[in-house]
Amino acid sequence: MGKGTYIQYLDSTLEELEHKRWGNMPPNATTLVKTSYELRKKRLKDYSPEDLRVMIGQKQSLKYLIPIAINFLQQNPFVEGDYYEGDLLQNVLSCPCEFWRQHPEYMEDVSRIIIVAKTEMAEIDLDDEIKNKISELIVDFNKCIGS
Repeated sequence: MGKGTYIQYLDSTLEELEHKRWGNMPPNATTLVKTSYELRKKRLKDYSPEDLRVMIGQKQSLKYLIPIAINFLQQNPFVEGDYYEGDLLQNVLSCPCEFWRQHPEYMEDVSRIIIVAKTEMAEIDLDDEIKNKISELIVDFNKCIGS
């Protein structure tokens, strides 16, 4: 996948792309809900790894956000949101099988990222719990795509 795959919509917001506004934020909204409302109004070109981690973790707008996440992960599979190295990778690998089946064009890129991640996991100082979780998610992803 090259940048051209999604470059056409980087200047847009999720609200614009989906032609859907969520309306007013609930008065008792949690921090996560507030963040999600705000991110729907943010230009995709301005999304950070943390913004992607949050929205992908909530399974929101995956068809628009996964290609952007892939771009970050191709540069560094363990790019970090606000929590720990590899948190974005974990959320991408946690996407439902149904998403990967509907968007097979991203499978090859994610498979290449996994190859790099497996090599780097052995070389970087990463918590064993995180390594184990990512390893499990890699197995699940490969089963999902039939590798």
